[in-house]
Amino acid sequence: MKRTLPPLVLAIFFLAWPQLACHTISLPGPTKPAISAQRSELTAEVILETSSREYSYSMGGASAGLAHRFEIEVGPTLVRYANAYCARAFEPGAELMIRIDLKRFSVEGGAAHLLTEFEVLRAGEQVFAKSYDVSGPPRPGLPGNPNRELSVGVADVGSVGSTRESLRRTLHDVMTLTLGSFFSDLRPELNPASR
Repeated sequence: MKRTLPPLVLAIFFLAWPQLACHTISLPGPTKPAISAQRSELTAEVILETSSREYSYSMGGASAGLAHRFEIEVGPTLVRYANAYCARAFEPGAELMIRIDLKRFSVEGGAAHLLTEFEVLRAGEQVFAKSYDVSGPPRPGLPGNPNRELSVGVADVGSVGSTRESLRRTLHDVMTLTLGSFFSDLRPELNPASR
């Protein structure tokens, strides 16, 4: 006797199949990043090493079903955000070189955590260097957030969308917090009279 899977099992499998995937999380740079001071007349460019530019973080989506993986393109997103902030703060050019080294990224406790090192060079001399270890606020739908709603089931589309949106928001949070802090700290270093 030939055994086949019951039609209900096949239907569930085919309905769930599109959800068994790797979801890529990446953000375009902000169109108008918030920078508190007026644009400098200095020129600047952002430089990230290849390992930082291509850095990605992979995590499972337990709240979105065990078959889901989320690939967060941290490096490419940092490049776009840093260039957007730099374009808002400085004229294009190479008078200042802003080097950014992405040291670590993780999603824990329902929020993203980003560790970066910044170095600013002017005529080959270091004028500013600082590390930023930033955590975003906890977001619903992310692992480790005690307030997240748990969902059970592989075909729960809502939880996939919720996790994806929460990851986008927490990635945006750490990018804006890091770069906003950096540009606020850098401004007085470039213009000592404003201290």
